[in-house]
Amino acid sequence: MERRRDPAPDGPGDTLRSVRSVLVVIRTMTDWNRLVDVLAAIQSDRRIAIHFVIDSGSRFAAGLRGYLSSIGITPLSWARAKARHFDLVLAAHANCRMAELSGPRVLLPHGAGYSRIVPWATGDDTSPAGMARAQIVGVDGSLPRVICLSHQAQHDQLRSACREAGDRGVVIGDPTFDRMDANKSRRARYRRALGVGDRRTLVVLTSTWGRHSTVGIDDTLAHRLVAQLPSDEFRVALVLHPNVWFRHTMWTIRRAFKDPLDAGMMIIPPESGWQAVLLAADVVIGDHGSVAFYGAALGTPFLLAATGLAELDQRSPRSLLPSVATRLDPDGDLAAQVRAVIARHDPGPITAVTDLTLGRPGESLAILQRELYQVLDLLPAGRPRTLAFPDPKPERGDEPTAHLVAARVRPDGHAIELTRYPAILRDHRRPDDRTELCTVVENSEVDQRQRESADVLVNADTATERNATAWIKRILDRYPGAGMAVASTKTDCLIGLRDGTRLLATSTSRLDPAHVAAAVHGWLVEGRAEPTATTLHVCLGPNRWSMSIRPLRYPGRSP
Repeated sequence: MERRRDPAPDGPGDTLRSVRSVLVVIRTMTDWNRLVDVLAAIQSDRRIAIHFVIDSGSRFAAGLRGYLSSIGITPLSWARAKARHFDLVLAAHANCRMAELSGPRVLLPHGAGYSRIVPWATGDDTSPAGMARAQIVGVDGSLPRVICLSHQAQHDQLRSACREAGDRGVVIGDPTFDRMDANKSRRARYRRALGVGDRRTLVVLTSTWGRHSTVGIDDTLAHRLVAQLPSDEFRVALVLHPNVWFRHTMWTIRRAFKDPLDAGMMIIPPESGWQAVLLAADVVIGDHGSVAFYGAALGTPFLLAATGLAELDQRSPRSLLPSVATRLDPDGDLAAQVRAVIARHDPGPITAVTDLTLGRPGESLAILQRELYQVLDLLPAGRPRTLAFPDPKPERGDEPTAHLVAARVRPDGHAIELTRYPAILRDHRRPDDRTELCTVVENSEVDQRQRESADVLVNADTATERNATAWIKRILDRYPGAGMAVASTKTDCLIGLRDGTRLLATSTSRLDPAHVAAAVHGWLVEGRAEPTATTLHVCLGPNRWSMSIRPLRYPGRSP
């Protein structure tokens, strides 16, 4: 076979030669996420030059060019791409404009199968996006060489939507899900990267785009989840569809979720590891979007927050999810619902539905490679390698420095169970929750409203007992609403009550003064205890520890 010099090869050095050229067409960040999984079938073959072009015009494409530039890709202009012939044109979206590009086209699903009705994109209100005739048939009447399907049942969808393209459908399975399934062994690694380890429950809240999505129907659900799930037991990660990020700008997203971010929530940028986060999840809460669908398909406990039935093809498996998934009651006890779906988890009914979309499990990349090389008229250089997902890189806010604390003292008076919630989200707690809470505020808290509402004030920065004593007196004088102040020394914690009592807390392990403050306040107030010498056993989320408490000064003495 004659080899030809490609004018813009994709690879190192000026001497790299290729015999085939591939054009990858990208319209949105969602396309890119899908194509990254697919390109593994060809990207290590040095005989193939890979070029990129942005199919501009989508309202969700803002920032796409900048992102591609950040990872070293300079796309061709549309005019330049139109002027050349390619041996393969690969895209994860469909529209008639792609017929302007010269070369056999291979179309991939935009997400998990074909299910969403988007009339403004398809030109009708019955065909799912990616299968509408107006998207498949070019302006010149041409058809794609291959339309990739994820399940055999989608052949009927394709024939119904575009009869003349019926014989172009090929079932390849789902490369994204297969890659996720292969990465399950890295779950512990991903959890470490997210800071949840094996002792916290990771709740992943997902949302597709549009008014029928999780955040579209309830834009404060994330706030209420973080407000109602105990901080030391749970961690929440929010995964938004790339269209939400690129339609509303990253600044707007961060502003909208600033309070839950500063209360401990993580938000996963669209290019930074949502697949790894799903693999790390203990519970997935979501809607009719692909991310939630994949989470349910992995067998993870799943709560359905929004059905999206108003915009789903009723023939698609996603429309069946509401009949088998546990529905989230957004106004109910969110913590109880999360615990219940874990305790009663049976993945069978849900995976029976998701399997109707995810055909040919474990085979997709090999099948796709075969199809692509047939179009390229080349023999594959070797079997494609399944790639690991990189560690997720979540965005975080400031660590919370004010907590609402519930305390339950056991009957013996020497053991206490603490439950903490972020004080910044107190307005998002359940209105009918009558739990008695005290407010523990650290000295690094800058919001004066939090400091003035404190029952206990904490300083982790003092070093000597003398400095700690002076700080306690000064802070109790400044904030008359507080009944207790706690300051750390080099090895212990000094506790000051408003009546002049001083206590010293010691332990064989390093004491966190905020934890000490919550425990001692609960012991004295909820346990109706006298400030005498004792050993107190503390349960705080998954943590267990003990400390000795002894009086130093008594009521009526000056501090």
